[in-house]
Amino acid sequence: MTAAPDWDPEATAALAAGLGVPLAAVPGAHPADRLRDALGLRPGESALAMVRGPGAGSTFRLHEAMLIGRSGEATVLLDDVSVSRRHAEVRPGPDGWTVADLGSLNGTYLNLRRVEQAALAHGDEIQVGLFRLVFLHKPARRA
Repeated sequence: MTAAPDWDPEATAALAAGLGVPLAAVPGAHPADRLRDALGLRPGESALAMVRGPGAGSTFRLHEAMLIGRSGEATVLLDDVSVSRRHAEVRPGPDGWTVADLGSLNGTYLNLRRVEQAALAHGDEIQVGLFRLVFLHKPARRA
């Protein structure tokens, strides 16, 4: 999990408040742990939480591949000129979730590094244009 010193504290608090849970009351030392628990993710579930940019506080549960972009067909619609119509995609795979850039002009960043495709881990921050989304995941229980 990556440290998140650049998260917008107001957006993070608003997200938790929107879920009806005061952020301080949610267990977990890291904001990603707090948001994951506030969302009530079950073991094996994942989500994206927008923590910076217009729409901060929005959450997206991940069940299948999710298009991020400016296009009306995008599941995560980011209406800003810094975002390509089909900017990136978050995809499930046999080893977990990945993010892939779809040939965008401004690139897709994972934890401040430009990526073409990369595996996602709980707490990772995806930057698309002016927007920042955090990948949240609750590990499956071990048998």
